[in-house]
Amino acid sequence: MKKFKLNNFSKFPKCLDFIKNETGLAAVEMAIALPIMVSLLLSGVEITRYVLLNQKLERASTTIADLAAREETISEDVIADIFEITDEVMRPFEIDLNTTVILSSIIKTGNDAPEVVWQRSYGSSSTTPSGSRYGTAGETANLPDNFIMRSGEGIITAEVAHDFEATFLSELVPNTVLYKNAIYRPRYGAQYTVTDN
Repeated sequence: MKKFKLNNFSKFPKCLDFIKNETGLAAVEMAIALPIMVSLLLSGVEITRYVLLNQKLERASTTIADLAAREETISEDVIADIFEITDEVMRPFEIDLNTTVILSSIIKTGNDAPEVVWQRSYGSSSTTPSGSRYGTAGETANLPDNFIMRSGEGIITAEVAHDFEATFLSELVPNTVLYKNAIYRPRYGAQYTVTDN
């Protein structure tokens, strides 16, 4: 068998130069590696955004419920202030058309089932369920299994839902509704009504 030698191309000097030339090698490697590196970078950004948003929603729901539970009597002005604080808690994310915040008071009277006595919402979302998972004002509350309330006891619930839409690589992180909630007991007893001022 005849061995292949580069000097066999001596009759074709341009072919020999082409075979020996390594100047385009880095460009070829870069053309292969660059899309992979960019995909990794963008997916890292998207996953970080997803995790950070989850943390912000968790913090917002606990902050809202805690602030409302601290009030001896709650008014429309106080609720408006709490919702305004939510904007600050959610930074750098904005509460816009993709976010819904729902604050509710649930009270158990006598042997009756717990009831949602009042409810306020903030923000608006087209794909997030418009109602609370706990029910609407004036109806029986849908509480978690094994959640026990005694007669005369009340709770404050805060729910925050956000329509998450991936900015890059939506195949990796699908569009979804992120939902967080918090339940607190009012410090000064059940909050039956919301005053006007």
